[in-house]
Amino acid sequence: MKRTSYAAAALAAATTLLPVHSALAEGLGGSDGVRYTRSTVTIPASSGDPTDVRGVATCPRGWKAVGGGHSIRGGQGRGIAAGLKLNNRQWFTRAWQVNTPASSLTTYGICLRTNRISEEDQTDELAAGPLTVDQSGSCPGGRVVSGGVSYFGADADDFTLNSSYPVDDGSDSDSIPDDGWRGRVHYTGNGGDSASTFLVCLSGERLVYRKASVVVPAGKSGATRAFCPRGRPVLGGGLRPSDVGEASHIIDSRPIDSRDSGKVPEDGWRGAITNTSDRNVRLTVHAICR
Repeated sequence: MKRTSYAAAALAAATTLLPVHSALAEGLGGSDGVRYTRSTVTIPASSGDPTDVRGVATCPRGWKAVGGGHSIRGGQGRGIAAGLKLNNRQWFTRAWQVNTPASSLTTYGICLRTNRISEEDQTDELAAGPLTVDQSGSCPGGRVVSGGVSYFGADADDFTLNSSYPVDDGSDSDSIPDDGWRGRVHYTGNGGDSASTFLVCLSGERLVYRKASVVVPAGKSGATRAFCPRGRPVLGGGLRPSDVGEASHIIDSRPIDSRDSGKVPEDGWRGAITNTSDRNVRLTVHAICR
């Protein structure tokens, strides 16, 4: 496993290719020492060449990003290309679309006051596509709180995020998916790019993991939600379609509010995909709860 120093350097180089669109972060409130932020940017209309944007959700000063999410419109002709921690306070996403009207990319950040964070990544160089890249990494002595497939290529539309979710790596006696993170990206470029699964690991916490599943019919978009136990705010989440990378792509992976009188998105995780294949796909959504 390559350390995050390589991933951070590669990401910094990639972000010089296009400015990060950093709308003012909207504070969404907090619960039990967790805060949530959100920002939204416009993906320009495309009538031929693909268009893409980068979004950032920034945590308040003194808080650190330990998770995050992203949301785009459903349907074919668009995709999430990246989602990962950009620096101590920021969660980063990038999305693209082609031959579609203008739409939006919403980025979510999940924030804690803590110094007990470690970071890992698994980075691989890519041969010429089309190909599906599966990657996984493990936390050394900590628990995964969030992660995502990042990429370091110049063309966003060469990368489409298919899955990103917590796993049990067999390193302990239980089957709780708290040990590592797995990601899958579909790549259509000419090679020479890199893809990474990026992990944020938190020590000193006893986290709870929940999941829910739904069948998404062929050619349709579908979603489901995994809820945290009451009183345990969501720290992160992800989703896993049952089929290979070219069969579907992620359009929504984010914290939600739905079961109480407040408006803080603390209650669980929502995941959605567009199924671009001619067969049904089972979608499993994971929530990681404090």
